[in-house]
Amino acid sequence: MAIILEDFKILILQTPGTGSTALENALLSIPYAKSCAEKHSSCLEVGKFTGISFDSSWDIVSSVRNLFDWYVSEWMRLKTLYVWDLFDENSFYFRDLLKRKEIIAACGYDFSAWLNFVLITLYQMDRQTRRCIFHRWTENATRIFKYEDSGAMTLYLEKKIGISLELGKINK
Repeated sequence: MAIILEDFKILILQTPGTGSTALENALLSIPYAKSCAEKHSSCLEVGKFTGISFDSSWDIVSSVRNLFDWYVSEWMRLKTLYVWDLFDENSFYFRDLLKRKEIIAACGYDFSAWLNFVLITLYQMDRQTRRCIFHRWTENATRIFKYEDSGAMTLYLEKKIGISLELGKINK
């Protein structure tokens, strides 16, 4: 889901593997923050879900992560957390053939072989053109923060909303 601070015209897009759950937990503890749409939705998807037109008066905030570290984290998440979704018929990971293949590969391959599978084999199956892996969450962003400098996004938000945020554990 995305986090919306409508009074401040701020939309925070949750990019997978960038500590967005820790930020979500901190923000949802304040009264004027609310979650909207599904987790990891794009700006366009949030707009369709909420009916809000995110024009130039809005701050669309997102984050990105060092790509190699993101792939290591994704490989670990797939084989430890999301593997169980293969047994849940309601899960996105159960319904999406390419994601199922990615999870099975994460469980069966070492990191190097899995990365080769994801970057070459899955790409050849899907043929989606992407400018970058984070494109979906950065396409309409007005502010993009680096995961490795998580304090920058927190400080920015604290200044904008005037409240101190306490982040819990972030992804490694």
